Amino acid sequence: MFLKNKIQKYWLLAIGYWLLATLSFSQTTEQTHYDSAKKIKKEVYHTKKVSGKIVKDGFYQMYYENGKLWQEGNFKEDKLEGDWKINYNNGQLKQTVFYQNNFRQGNSKMYDDDGALYQELIYKDDKLNGKIITYHPNGKTMEVSDYTNDLMNGESKGFYDNGSRRFVRQYLNGKKNGACEEFYDSNHLSEKYKCISDMYEGEFISYYNDSLNGKQKQCTYINGKLNGEYIGYYQNGSIMIKGTYVNDSLQGEFIHYFPSKIKNAYQGSIAEKGLHLNNQRVGIWISYYPDGGLYTTGNYTNGKFDGIWKINFQNGKPKQLGAYASGLENGDWKFYHDNGNTYMEGAYVNGKKEGEWNEYYEDGKLRIKYHCKNGIFDGKQTAYDKTGKVLEEKNYENGVLK
Repeated sequence: MFLKNKIQKYWLLAIGYWLLATLSFSQTTEQTHYDSAKKIKKEVYHTKKVSGKIVKDGFYQMYYENGKLWQEGNFKEDKLEGDWKINYNNGQLKQTVFYQNNFRQGNSKMYDDDGALYQELIYKDDKLNGKIITYHPNGKTMEVSDYTNDLMNGESKGFYDNGSRRFVRQYLNGKKNGACEEFYDSNHLSEKYKCISDMYEGEFISYYNDSLNGKQKQCTYINGKLNGEYIGYYQNGSIMIKGTYVNDSLQGEFIHYFPSKIKNAYQGSIAEKGLHLNNQRVGIWISYYPDGGLYTTGNYTNGKFDGIWKINFQNGKPKQLGAYASGLENGDWKFYHDNGNTYMEGAYVNGKKEGEWNEYYEDGKLRIKYHCKNGIFDGKQTAYDKTGKVLEEKNYENGVLK
């Protein structure tokens, strides 16, 4: 009898321990909502008690406010575990990813909102590692790059949606490093350069989009800044512009050429020339017509028109003559017909017409006389025919016809 009671006691204790363990690790289903009325579901998940703490454990779902499934997967004691799916708010699959102990591991895929595969990724301990492939909407490869611990390393190749090359670049620890090439969608070379730690270094050449690989510009970088001779080319191969950079700033002589009429000729005639100081035009600048005739001549100070400027017609006769101060017209100005006779004359103050102005017919006879104040008509205005007879008279006050 004693033995029987003892056995019953042990069985009761065992059942009690089992019930306690079962209650301690049993799952509870939980829901959260977007609204206080609890009509718009947000989350559905399971929890259990572990060491006195409530943790997520088991299947988890989260929804958009429109009711579409946002994401689903499993938790294991509050850590993401196994396959997870993430959707767009239209319900279309956005990403698949595998978790191990809360870290992304292995292959993952991303899709655009139309369902087309957008990207294939590889994770190791929650960081990108391995070959990452990105796709165009038409399914063709957009980019292939290698990653190490979330940073691009090695060769990266880009492609247009027609399959032709877009770029070939070298990377080191997430920064462009080494020889790089860019291409037009025609597969013609666009740019060729080198980088060190994401900064241009050495020769940089860009090309026109043609089968000849004709240069568009050629220059040199040191520590990511333009230094040395800079040459721009026309598509026929002749020089367009030539200048010199010092630490990204134009310095010294700058020449702009007309295109040569002879293909691949070194350069045509000069279109414009002058000096730069710290990236600004300074001193006398001269421009020419294609036949070599003088077009403009004048002075710059700190990049602004300053002093006397003269513009000629292509026949060599003067077109306009006047002075600037700090980039604004100031003082007496004269404009001419191409026969050499005066077309218009008057004065400017800080870029605005001031005082009496006269305009003339091509034969030199007065056509109109008017007055200005701060650049607007003010006072009497008289128009004449070619015989000198008054055609019309007007009066203005602060630009308003009286």
